[in-house]
This record gives sequence, structure tokens and C-alpha cells, in this order.
Amino acid sequence: MAPYPFNPCSSCPNHRFGYCKTMFKLIEKGINKQIVRPHDLPAKHFLFHQGDFYDGFFVLQSGWMLVSRIDADGNRQVLRTVLPGETLGLQPDCHGPAIYSARALTNSVVCNLPCATELCSSHPSLAMCLVKTSTSDMLLTELYLAMINQHNAKEKIAFMILEISYRLKQRGLNKKNTFQFPLKQRDIADMLGLTVIHVNRILHDLKVEKILMIKNHDLIIYNYDQLIDLAGQDLIKYRDL
Repeated sequence: MAPYPFNPCSSCPNHRFGYCKTMFKLIEKGINKQIVRPHDLPAKHFLFHQGDFYDGFFVLQSGWMLVSRIDADGNRQVLRTVLPGETLGLQPDCHGPAIYSARALTNSVVCNLPCATELCSSHPSLAMCLVKTSTSDMLLTELYLAMINQHNAKEKIAFMILEISYRLKQRGLNKKNTFQFPLKQRDIADMLGLTVIHVNRILHDLKVEKILMIKNHDLIIYNYDQLIDLAGQDLIKYRDL
């Protein structure tokens, strides 16, 4: 990763969102802005691998990332996508080995921050923000687990697309009904407990039914209402939190 020659917090699009919003306020009040260390991370490169040791934790400034775990049998489970303004690398033991791997799906900028324990001990507002962030991540993970265990493939894919669309909309990264979508069919399969063949068939059906289409790494939604009907009420409850 190549370090930035300057601190970009003042021009960062995330400084009004989530953790970055709180950090930016503290920087304005005099906290040392040099504790934020942004780095370029090219597409397909890993920020860290499962089992690696690293310092602090990370906030994604721009781009898309994917976090995943490899089980004892060598199978990959995709845990979630990470979008601009979201944190990754937080775990119970901030000095222990990474519990998952993090890979850039697109060219990304990642901000490395010191250990959360040290920051939060002197800045309670950061602690509360991280609690909220962690709780939101946990809720989304629980919704994915419920979706994987209780719904069919089309409903799973509809839920995934809509929840990503909602998070992108929060950040102003949608262009009406279109947004960047760098996930491969293998990524979708490993996230939702499906086979690649099944994912391919469902995406084809959704295209034929004029509900959505993926083209040139962009996803176009033609019928939000039908997607919402497929995704169910759990997504609506999540959006209202």
C-alpha cells in the first residue's frame, strides 16, 4: 500500500457519515490528524489475510472491499461487502491475528487508525460511534443468516442487492436506479450459500423478468417494488433502524 503524502480528511466524502463524522469533529477540535493514515489499495489486492497481524483498524474512504473467512476444509465464506465510510478490522483482540481476510474489489483508499481501545479511552464519542457501527454490522449479519437459512435463492439475491443499494444511497453513490457492482458471481454464491450455476440462473431470470440487469460492472434496477416483494419485510425493518 502506498501512503498518501497528505491528510485528506477535510476533502473526504465520508466526513459527514458514521465513524468519519465523529473523527472529523475531533480533528477540528485539535486531535492530531496525523493519526489517520490513508493508503491506496489496488483492485484485487488484500489489505490483510486471515491470521495476519496488523496495527489498529481501518475505514474505507473510497472503493469496494470484501471480507471473507476460510474454514478448516478450505471453503470460503464471504461475510460482507465494505462500502465507503464503513469500518473493517475491528475485533475483540485488536492485537491478535485477523479473524478474516479483506480484499479490494475495486481501486480503493483505506485509512488506517490506531487501536480502537486507545482512541476510545480518551474520546468517548468515538467509543459510542464504534458501538453503533458494530451493532449495525451485527444486525446485518443476522439478517443475512436468516435470509440464507429461510429463503429461496431469488429472495436471497433480491435482499443482497437491495441492502447494498440502500447503503450506497446513504452515501450518495447511486445514479438513480444504477450503481457500480463489482461483485463476481462467485462472490455472490459464497455470500449467500449458493452455487455459481444457481446465481447465474437467477440473475438471468431477473433480467428476463425486467427486474434488474448487471452490465459492464454496473447494476441497473428496473423494478424496485418487485425486488422489495422478493426481499421481504426484514429488509424494510433494517432500513428503518
